[in-house]
Amino acid sequence: MGKSSVYFKDWLVRDYREGDEIEISKLFKIVFKKELSLAFWRWRFKDNPDGVGIIKLLFDRDNLIGHYSVIPRLVQIGKSEKKCAFSMTTMTHPNYQKQGIFTFLAREVYKVCKDVGYNFVYGFPNRNSYHGFVSRLGWKDTVLINKIYKLLKKNRVNLQKNTGDVYEISEFDDDINLFWRRVRDEYRIIVPRTKDYLNWRFVDNPDIDYKKYIFMRKNEVLGYIVLKIYNANRVKGGHIVDILSAKENDVVRDLLVHSYGYFLQNSINYVSCWMQKGYFYNDIFEEEGFIRQEEETWFGHTLLAKEEDISDTNTLNDWYLTMADSDVY
Repeated sequence: MGKSSVYFKDWLVRDYREGDEIEISKLFKIVFKKELSLAFWRWRFKDNPDGVGIIKLLFDRDNLIGHYSVIPRLVQIGKSEKKCAFSMTTMTHPNYQKQGIFTFLAREVYKVCKDVGYNFVYGFPNRNSYHGFVSRLGWKDTVLINKIYKLLKKNRVNLQKNTGDVYEISEFDDDINLFWRRVRDEYRIIVPRTKDYLNWRFVDNPDIDYKKYIFMRKNEVLGYIVLKIYNANRVKGGHIVDILSAKENDVVRDLLVHSYGYFLQNSINYVSCWMQKGYFYNDIFEEEGFIRQEEETWFGHTLLAKEEDISDTNTLNDWYLTMADSDVY
């Protein structure tokens, strides 16, 4: 059976094995009432540029009844990059609820994370799992994410761009690594926006089509923006999933102008994104008419390394977070 297999009550707990994704997708449909494509699963857990996922599964005989997973993620903290784990899908079969399955599987995963040297686990608990993460798994600084939104009105939106060239790209090239190295010191804690990460996140995703714009001036990348159109509950809207820019207001405004144009061309007048108050983008978004509101998405983390090894991770404003950092958008 191997060291990776243990028992919880009378149920077998073991690591993921090749082919388990079939049963994982079936459990996903039972729990979330929607499909999990195998292509998406492989992209998320096997093709991740920072490494393959860690997955613990719980079986009642041949039936998969519980699942918890993380994927590796490099996180820049200050001047260095730390190996961390991003908390992913938590699932318990409806017939086995309230028996401690989620907590047990999470602790088993965290043991592996600590053994392989991850510094902390972080993520975005939903309404159902939030209290379990905090009360049973030691997550802290778990706070509500602020969403900002804007209603676009064609006759009130200035679609005249200002400076530089903004154009659509199909993928990110080596210039984005140069850009990232120039701007990275502006952010205390951030998932590095490298070529490999951005292409995995926004180009290789098999289920979602993202619109990607890049700002250049004199053959130098000064910023990018990533957009997405969604349909939810019969409402069609737009997300600014990610944005990163040199600290120049005109660059941000030009990227926003192109996003307005794209959304209006697709008959979308509701646009939203995540943006903390502590970053210079926020003032520009406010001037552009974006309105702030809380939504039921939490952010938090639990430490695995010594506190002094990863200082400055303790407040939301230390992080630069966009929808790109979530596994939902």
